[in-house]
Amino acid sequence: MYFPIFLAKKYDILALCDLDERLFKNTIPILIPHYHKDFKKNIKKIVDKNIYFIIVLNFKRIGYPTISDIENDLINDVLKDYKNYSLAYWTYNDTSKLEIQNFINQNVELEKSIIHRENFSNISYLNKQDFKYNIFIENYVDQDYIDLFENNNKVYIQDGFKRQKKNADYPKISSFSDNHYSYKSRGGIGFGDFTIIGHDLKDGGGAAYAVAIHITNAQNKTANVHHFVSDTVTGRENPGGKFIEALNHMMKFIDKHTIFEGIGITTYRDLHKRKHFPGLPINKKLGIINHIEQIVNII
Repeated sequence: MYFPIFLAKKYDILALCDLDERLFKNTIPILIPHYHKDFKKNIKKIVDKNIYFIIVLNFKRIGYPTISDIENDLINDVLKDYKNYSLAYWTYNDTSKLEIQNFINQNVELEKSIIHRENFSNISYLNKQDFKYNIFIENYVDQDYIDLFENNNKVYIQDGFKRQKKNADYPKISSFSDNHYSYKSRGGIGFGDFTIIGHDLKDGGGAAYAVAIHITNAQNKTANVHHFVSDTVTGRENPGGKFIEALNHMMKFIDKHTIFEGIGITTYRDLHKRKHFPGLPINKKLGIINHIEQIVNII
């Protein structure tokens, strides 16, 4: 089973909703709620599609909803009559046993999982709990820590996207992960990633000096990301022209190499045929769609 993690922002949610519903037989998205004007509306889109998802209750970052906010605005509001979701608690070094117990005791009708972002000190306590999934963010918790968990419900999350400070700095190709191939051999029942956004989960952006299109290509044991960057890498003007430059590079590659073509790739093909710039948020959305399609196609 594949567990992509991302912020519940407009175009991330739209990416999920635009996917072929058959992909969700093997995909469980993990959503980190994110406050903005369309906060509830975006979650409602998933509800309308009847997509099963896991929602993170306690992502500690300034400006993000608190547990109380999520209870009031989602669980007791938008999700009040929706049953096709579950909850997850994100561990930090200072997470206490009391916090975990409160998480377990509340919303008893919903399944619950733990996301290990930092080590939790009382592992024997966690091993006694009936969590749906123990989800581990690799590179932040090590294998020795993971091995202390006895339950057969481990999910391995790797951040395979190598984010650069500037779009112009991306190489033509970077390795992503072999997690889709190796997770079972390490005792996992699932794996995941942060798609082509990366673990830092940036909240926003602005006009870029260069435009980049990130295309995941998963073949057999490995997944790589190909980065197609505009020829023009100076000035903030003409993002549409820069997008077409990057798209031209992408199409030359796609036409010469074997790659699964789902909604993401076919939409890029249509944009190239029409020489149309849909806006940078749509470029991001299509990259997410393609990434999920590529990963699910290979598992």
